[in-house]
Amino acid sequence: LAPILHIPFNGSAEDIVGQASIRTFGKSAYTEGVDGQAAVVGSSYFALPGFDPGADSFTAVIWAKVSEITGDPALISTKNWASGSNPGFALGINGTENTHANIGDGFENRVDYTFTVDRPAQTMKVSYNFGEYHTVSIPAELVNAPYEGLGALIIGQDSTGKYTYGSMTCAVDDFMLFDRALTEA
Repeated sequence: LAPILHIPFNGSAEDIVGQASIRTFGKSAYTEGVDGQAAVVGSSYFALPGFDPGADSFTAVIWAKVSEITGDPALISTKNWASGSNPGFALGINGTENTHANIGDGFENRVDYTFTVDRPAQTMKVSYNFGEYHTVSIPAELVNAPYEGLGALIIGQDSTGKYTYGSMTCAVDDFMLFDRALTEA
């Protein structure tokens, strides 16, 4: 099962699958990651223009190591995170061990997040460190809502690039995107 996009962040934000052109905002910095280098987000973030899951299932996987955090910044997002009811989705971090996922019309030495939207099952699942999935039902009024948000997937910021209700300094590594809902099996 191959991802449709894979950014290993080994000194650059290049998609090694070759399907996407990644834009970098701010000054890029790299540090030790889970496999080679990791990009540091906080003073910079990355955009995948044109990402549009529409009404399809998808899975996003990312390694993250947070060193500083305030508020509840978005780790990956397609939405204006200023309001949870804005269209799109966001996977955010609140504190050092709490994650939250949203859709709308102690970190040890490493942390992996898996975020899956399974349209046929009408569920959204989040896994922390490849552990047990925490599954919630997609509310009936959002089952058929498209999640394209503002037309780009952002790593390290919300889709406006201007989220002010939280900030973080975080190393991110091995971002992968799949065009289906991955299961625990």
